[in-house]
Amino acid sequence: MNEGDKKGNVEKWMLEIETVMRKTLRELCRDSLKDYYIAKRTSWVSNWPGQIALAVDQIDWTQGVEQAIKKEGGLTAYIQTLNDQIEEIVQLVRGDLSVGTRITLKAMVVIDVHARDVVQSLIDKNVQTQNDFQWAS
Repeated sequence: MNEGDKKGNVEKWMLEIETVMRKTLRELCRDSLKDYYIAKRTSWVSNWPGQIALAVDQIDWTQGVEQAIKKEGGLTAYIQTLNDQIEEIVQLVRGDLSVGTRITLKAMVVIDVHARDVVQSLIDKNVQTQNDFQWAS
């Protein structure tokens, strides 16, 4: 499209912006997820925009739960991993941080505590497979 085609058509222009924004966010999530498994989590979180970090953290949690469900006693072991992650982030929050990083970390602690509680609930309900309703719900 040339500029003349868009003149006076704000809707087309906004749809093109939306398309570019979605593509950019998808690329950021993909790159951040790769970095998540390379970098230490406590340094990784400071290197990415807050919403991207929170989304990738949830992607990793979902994958972690699914892998843990497949293993005998895996969910119980995964609880310890989650507790360790929470403790690391809490220690990080106590340090000197930028305002943006502190806001992201505070949200991450709340989400991570909820995620750990969900896993504990799965253990309490004796979830055995990824197809179990308690996990799917």
